Amino acid sequence: KKMDIKKLLQDRNILIKKAPGDELVIDCLVNNCDTDSAINEAHFYINSSTGAFQCKKCGVEGGLKELLAILGIDKVDSKKKEFTPYDYQRYETQLEDNSEIMDYLIHKRGLKTDTIKQRHLGFGKFFGRTWITIPYFDEKGNFLNLYKLRAPEGSNSASKYLVYPTKAETRLYGLELLDTTQNNIFICEGEFDSMILNQHGHNAISIGSGAQTFKDDWLESLKPFDEISICFDNDPAGEAGALKLIQKLGYIFPLKQVIKHTIPHDDGAKDVSDLLNQKDGFYKLMGSTEIVQKPPVMKRSMSIGELADVLDLTIKEDKVNKILAFLCFLSMYTENSQFNIIFNGPSSSGKTYIPLEIAKLFPEEDVIDLGKVTNQAFFYEQGEYDQETNSMIIDYSRKTLLFMDQPNTEVISKIRPLLSHDKKVITNKMTDSNLKYGTKTKTAKIVGFCSVVFCTTDSLIDEQELTRVILLSPDTSPKKIKRVIEAKINSQSSIINDRGIIESNPIRQELMSRILDIKYAAIKDFYIPNKELLEELLHNGKHQVSTRDTRDITKIFSLIHVLALLNYRFRDKTEDGRLQADDQDIYDAFSLWNEIRLAQETGISPHVLGFVETIVKDLFKERQSPDVNTEIRIKREDFIKKYSVVHNTILDDKSMINKYLRPLCYAGILEELKGDDRRENVYALTTYGKNILNVKGGIPSIE
Repeated sequence: KKMDIKKLLQDRNILIKKAPGDELVIDCLVNNCDTDSAINEAHFYINSSTGAFQCKKCGVEGGLKELLAILGIDKVDSKKKEFTPYDYQRYETQLEDNSEIMDYLIHKRGLKTDTIKQRHLGFGKFFGRTWITIPYFDEKGNFLNLYKLRAPEGSNSASKYLVYPTKAETRLYGLELLDTTQNNIFICEGEFDSMILNQHGHNAISIGSGAQTFKDDWLESLKPFDEISICFDNDPAGEAGALKLIQKLGYIFPLKQVIKHTIPHDDGAKDVSDLLNQKDGFYKLMGSTEIVQKPPVMKRSMSIGELADVLDLTIKEDKVNKILAFLCFLSMYTENSQFNIIFNGPSSSGKTYIPLEIAKLFPEEDVIDLGKVTNQAFFYEQGEYDQETNSMIIDYSRKTLLFMDQPNTEVISKIRPLLSHDKKVITNKMTDSNLKYGTKTKTAKIVGFCSVVFCTTDSLIDEQELTRVILLSPDTSPKKIKRVIEAKINSQSSIINDRGIIESNPIRQELMSRILDIKYAAIKDFYIPNKELLEELLHNGKHQVSTRDTRDITKIFSLIHVLALLNYRFRDKTEDGRLQADDQDIYDAFSLWNEIRLAQETGISPHVLGFVETIVKDLFKERQSPDVNTEIRIKREDFIKKYSVVHNTILDDKSMINKYLRPLCYAGILEELKGDDRRENVYALTTYGKNILNVKGGIPSIE
């Protein structure tokens, strides 16, 4: 039989203020939100045919069975009676008439009458037994169709607690009463524990499903609070659950302070509510605290020399290289000041070791390690497929891409727009040949800016890549090699785990804490106020400018920005929130840049420049003629012989060409000519090469 909704309302003296079409408009029946409405104004709309309702003011909504529950009508149904969002009101009413249960809640559990009403505690029959009902609500106060059932004191129930319905998903309890203006939140095991803490004026929630069952999707509720207190029961399960939750919080919320409260074992209390019902119980709880996690906040300013000392724990010598590599990784936490590095050098020189060791300082999820990779695999194996746009979406925001031991620079040539930050979303289209379906086009979209570290033995790097990166080479000096060998011998001959000692070193831990502090600070924009100092250092000793300078100044700006970021807590901010670099950041940036300037200006990697200094320069000096007009020509075999004397190793003809002579010709320092017998090529210095070799002080060795 169809139910007459209009008659139901009229029988209960509920005034229908409007009746447009099939809808009946009345004052809100749930939250009394129409108490301030005008005489003919109302917001609770009911469909007169179906009974579906919605309040346009508070948002509460439901169907016929919910409406009947609100009106206090039991609908007889041939099927099993279904659960409704307002059932808790029925059990709440039944509790008011049960003085024994009320006495237990007030005198044994320590709950106030207001708390019992506020939490809608009730008393009802489930599974053939009577229980105290604890209804669960969401953040907005909507009933979740979930009860925690608590057996009354003295009950012969086999279980002290049950959940109804039995297959209901477990939730956090107490979310609807959280005050996000407070700084702290308590996490307890039981509902009564959180109620008692709430009575003491604290934010408190409970798991209600076991100490070790805190779900990842519940972490969202903890975001508004800077301090998290854990108060679990003083049993093995509670201790294990607390440690598990502490680990999870440390990983997800490294910037929050976590406090562990321990229930004293000598007071007979098993949980928070037991303790707080004792005399001075609250003071005992607050006194049994341990700060298990402090926010990673940098304690002092750090110079680049101090940074080098920390990095020296695992990377010997290579001062400039390791500092720049670290700053490159750190630059990923900027909005648009990331820069890129190419580490170029011979095999076993340490070009991959340096960035790999730096990467260990940073959160694992922020560094993407890539071994040998083709350009097609790079675009289609890193992202997630978006069905709507039929494309792969690859989000590299705030990441560092580490390309290890790449045999050539083909891949990096395909990501030039990513290196130069042309756009925040870069669309790449590539063809995919399939024998069955023919050739199709695939689309990949790269989102966000990242920093890139590219390691390769290929000395011949295209100019288009060189303008987008800082070119570095590992130090291969005897001093460094000796220190590396000593460190390896010490690690093998030591009984104690040397790596473990390094990882736990206080200054290394402090640096890792600083990195997390910087990561979550989310600094976006920077400001360099001292324009005069910038111009003075930029043009110092340089009389000519080139188009490449426009790229280089951007790299210098990035260095200044990241150096300011390294000590951001000790730098001023502008009124619009930009981090202000100071003069020391500018001096440090130019100090680092001047160490690598020649490699960047010539486009020749430092290890090839080292070849110019130790091999090329000496060979041309040895054969210098009194007649300045006589062109000096050197055979390839002479380069090989000189190399074997200097480095005590033999380099074959092909390696000499690919690693050194061809890059130097490509850079315009050497010129390849035909020999007198036309059968063998010889090499002569270009005018540019002569200028390079005659630079005051010579070409600096890379140390």
